[in-house]
Amino acid sequence: MVDVVYVKVREKNRVVSKACHIAIGINEKGSREIIGFDISDGENEYSRSDFFDYLKQRGLSGVKMLISDTHKGLVKAIKETFINVTRQRYQVHFLRNILSKAPKKNTEEFREGIKSLFKIQDIKLARAMKNEILKKYENEKKYQNSLNVLDEGFEDVFPI
Repeated sequence: MVDVVYVKVREKNRVVSKACHIAIGINEKGSREIIGFDISDGENEYSRSDFFDYLKQRGLSGVKMLISDTHKGLVKAIKETFINVTRQRYQVHFLRNILSKAPKKNTEEFREGIKSLFKIQDIKLARAMKNEILKKYENEKKYQNSLNVLDEGFEDVFPI
């Protein structure tokens, strides 16, 4: 899993915001462990590629899946650095993206349906439920933005 968090760093007698690239791996026992982090000026394709090269130089190998958000530079760096590795989009980020497009009032049933979708482990069942949600709300204008996000990003979140 890779992501960036911004941290405050003292630099040349000033406090500035820097990108902290972080990679978390899952070991053979199923435990998570930090496998690397690096501070850079920001998030771009080059800083991501440098971070991935740094991880590989430290011995990272055998990567089967990489989970990330969908920043264009990040996706490109992953594809170029980790050839033939499956990339999955963070489900929690995607869920937030969908729900942020839905109205806040009187949408509890819609919100619960979307949340339930992310509890499904079987891709065929998840696709069927996604299609049910799309069909159920297709004629309700207030859900169109959320439904578009769901439909366009679904396969990145539920890789085969």
